[in-house]
Amino acid sequence: MSASACPPNVILACKSGHHSILPAAVFFFSSGSSGTPTSVIRGFLTFTFYCMEKKIKCSNCPETRPNEFHKNKARSNGLSNRCKACVIAHAKPHPVSPEKRKAYRQRYNKAHPKRVKASKRRWYATHKDAKSTQNRTWRLKQVGTTPQEFAAKLQEQKDSCGICGRHKTEFKRAMDSDHNHETGKFRGILCGNCNRGLGMFMDSLELLKRAVTYLETALST
Repeated sequence: MSASACPPNVILACKSGHHSILPAAVFFFSSGSSGTPTSVIRGFLTFTFYCMEKKIKCSNCPETRPNEFHKNKARSNGLSNRCKACVIAHAKPHPVSPEKRKAYRQRYNKAHPKRVKASKRRWYATHKDAKSTQNRTWRLKQVGTTPQEFAAKLQEQKDSCGICGRHKTEFKRAMDSDHNHETGKFRGILCGNCNRGLGMFMDSLELLKRAVTYLETALST
């Protein structure tokens, strides 16, 4: 789409730095564009495609880095005037060392435990879902799997425990991911009781066979 197809006010907007689509929409519809709805929409689409063809250049380096700019609401195009690489390269180190900041946080937490606890509760109440997802992803990573693999395995087991066969709706808490304690490899999904039972028997087939023999003997008498 050529620039000649754009209205004069649209070309001026592009040259002024309105390169992102959202600011483009705001500028176009607030610039006094007249005409039928069809012509307005056609003009806006022309404006959008023209802006997409423009290359945003960093003010600090000669290289063109598309989609590598931080957001900046203060600028007309909604993006920073320097690319991310230049921002990182020219970033000033924090005036206080990480060790001193860590020591300060520890002293503050120790001096104001109630205030810190209340702050953590407020934060968790606001970010509860995101924190739960993050914790679950971290726990699954420790046993060598991902949320996607966990969901696929749970579907394969028909949403049931791999040992006792009870459905997940029978439990108050989510089922556990079972893994090999020596290799760390993910093995399957178990309920809490079955997973703890395997752990108590230290994943030993010999101990489990002895337990079966013991129960058979006890039940036969």
